Amino acid sequence: MTVRPRRPLAAMLLAAALQPALAAPACDSAEGRQAAERLLQRIDASWQARDAAGMAALYHPQGQLRLQPALASAAGRAEVEHFFTALFGSLGAEDDHVLSLRQLVSAGPYCALDAQALVGGANPATAQRFHGFYLVDPQGQDWRIVAVSAVRLG
Repeated sequence: MTVRPRRPLAAMLLAAALQPALAAPACDSAEGRQAAERLLQRIDASWQARDAAGMAALYHPQGQLRLQPALASAAGRAEVEHFFTALFGSLGAEDDHVLSLRQLVSAGPYCALDAQALVGGANPATAQRFHGFYLVDPQGQDWRIVAVSAVRLG
């Protein structure tokens, strides 16, 4: 069995923040904001369809996911797909997912997205809100998620 080292999310975020400014994409441009909105729409669409493989495909091959307070984590597309397969199996039809972009900034060679998610918004009594920080690779036509840290609010 081969053990592969995992870079903690904090180390990845720090490394990205310390990259030279010349490597920064135009995240804060109108085109960058449109690309970020498209990524969030694809996340929502994968959630609504309960498509774990589609969700995992939005991640960089070594992408990482951390959810609080449950301390759930996944590293790499296979683990991300496994995580969402289990999660989607536990959701009811009313558990929709709507992301909204709050802020978008450059972080070295990546873009950092500050977003909020509303899960199960059809029923305000049981709806849950999450605050998410996404580090994404803006290279290519479709942005890929490098790391996500999400915290349930309230």
